[in-house]
Amino acid sequence: MTEQIALHTTTLAGLLAPLVEMEWAELARPEQKTPAGDWRIWLILAGRGWGKTRTGAEDAVIYGLRHPGSRIAIVAPTQSDARDTCIEGDSGLLSILPPQLVQAWHRSLGELILKNGTRYKLFSAEEPERLRGPQHHRAWCDELCAWPRAEAFDATFLGTGYIGFNLARTASNTWTLYGDGTRNGGAMIEASPYGLFRYYAIPSTGTTNATMTDTSVIAALRFLVTDSNVALCGDNGLESFRATRTASQVNRIEVTGAVTGSPATIAAQGSDTNIDLALSPKGTGRLNISINTANTVTTVGAAGGASALPATPLGYLRTTINGSIRKIPYYLD
Repeated sequence: MTEQIALHTTTLAGLLAPLVEMEWAELARPEQKTPAGDWRIWLILAGRGWGKTRTGAEDAVIYGLRHPGSRIAIVAPTQSDARDTCIEGDSGLLSILPPQLVQAWHRSLGELILKNGTRYKLFSAEEPERLRGPQHHRAWCDELCAWPRAEAFDATFLGTGYIGFNLARTASNTWTLYGDGTRNGGAMIEASPYGLFRYYAIPSTGTTNATMTDTSVIAALRFLVTDSNVALCGDNGLESFRATRTASQVNRIEVTGAVTGSPATIAAQGSDTNIDLALSPKGTGRLNISINTANTVTTVGAAGGASALPATPLGYLRTTINGSIRKIPYYLD
């Protein structure tokens, strides 16, 4: 009996879905029908009473029915606008969808789920940050001109993407690190439209699947790029090295490796003829330099001679050499 009921429900849903599309094809004016072809943005710029809300709702419904398991964002000026107008309103999704096609409407969560697996998620343009993580196949942007924060459109249109290698987000605050019986371990690349790129290296934890939290994944951050910085990160996900871009810069630092017998170098390079190289400790911190004292040779002229140093230096550089504090005298050239 259970199998018969399930089969009946599936068959009914299969019959109702095309009817929804056929009904709109009969009612809609030509300009209200979803354009054909490969487009990314369909802008409806029209006045009150044109049918913008109904058109957006019908497009979202038809797409969700045609593509089972799809994810569709519904973004409105406020969360209550998305709920009261786009879902529960006279022209909202619930007024169009037959109840037999709806799995659940989680009003408090702002999520409508169809029986074919399609999910509609509500967002407020007041909180564009919430749009930077989720991925969607389609988005309905209602009353765009009334959005309080324009950057919400960028977040909706471009989204934030991540590619997991042997790693997948399987639930809220839950990541699965897959094992092959020999080892696991993986990586993730994350990017956003705001010039942000992150690379996470996930070390092996064993030979079987492992579960990780958002915190443990974030701690695996190893490489970070923003619109102004490039950083390498340590085991805790915090930056250990940062290169910062300066507006209108013309000079730079170059770090160069070396072959056997030659020194590695840190050099100032750029378009200026003369470029200072500054090393700046923070606060009362010191500049520590480690040297091999066995290879240090100092040649000073005899006292009173032409090459002799003055009896009194101009001042001292206070530093730590090989763990010991030293004062290095300096003289007027």
